[in-house]
Amino acid sequence: RPEFALDHSMSTRRFLITSALLLCSQTVFAETEEQAIQKHILTIRTNPSVNAKKAAGEALAEIGLPSLEPLMDCLHQVAEAKPNDEMWIYPGYVRDAISAVCKRVGANAERGILKRFLQTSNETEREHLFWGLAYGSSYPKALAHLLDAIRGEGDLDGNAKWGLEQMVHLHVHGGWGRDEAAISELLDVFSKYPDLKKEYGEIRQHLTVLKTVGAPKKETTFSPVKHRPLPIVVDELTEFFVALPKPDGGWTYHWGGRQGMRRTS
Repeated sequence: RPEFALDHSMSTRRFLITSALLLCSQTVFAETEEQAIQKHILTIRTNPSVNAKKAAGEALAEIGLPSLEPLMDCLHQVAEAKPNDEMWIYPGYVRDAISAVCKRVGANAERGILKRFLQTSNETEREHLFWGLAYGSSYPKALAHLLDAIRGEGDLDGNAKWGLEQMVHLHVHGGWGRDEAAISELLDVFSKYPDLKKEYGEIRQHLTVLKTVGAPKKETTFSPVKHRPLPIVVDELTEFFVALPKPDGGWTYHWGGRQGMRRTS
């Protein structure tokens, strides 16, 4: 009422007006941020330009943690969609944006990605969440997250087991296998789960090789010029580990010994 307004002092009215303006400005800012996130995600999903997709991912990384959940929701929708659906895109672009946010934000983003990774039942979503985490954080951090999840669950099953297998293959292929402390921790995990001996026996052999002689160097071991087996000698009388070029590019890895060579990956 008019008479009620007149009863207020100037300072009280100024306080009320300032508070109202501040509340309005916060609301507008939140809406603007949300709109920006959705705009960048739409760019990633629909813009045919790779550069535009990358720029949108970088913009989402600048926004930070608020971008993560919408991005993971987008990845879930993309993973569930079929190739002929209008919303379908190659999910790697969404993964790259998730990875960029993870790099920018750090631990809080890593925990959020890991939580979704452990819960999903979609293989495409699982794969891209895992690599978003792996590329967005350092290898030891990603491994530590997985080990914490495994120990927390009390067993090695589901997505945690799948993720650990991917970590092992990274060692086999030499990408992140120069971290001997991480390799030792991985082997320690194997020793605590009897079922791993059966399922990952040959991969454990590879880990033993890498722990013994270190990760192969691409310029000497994976030479695309020589196109011939280049053995890494562990015990020259009994065992060796070689990489052979594939016709379509890349390499296959073999564990050999007195009983002959066999392909392992």
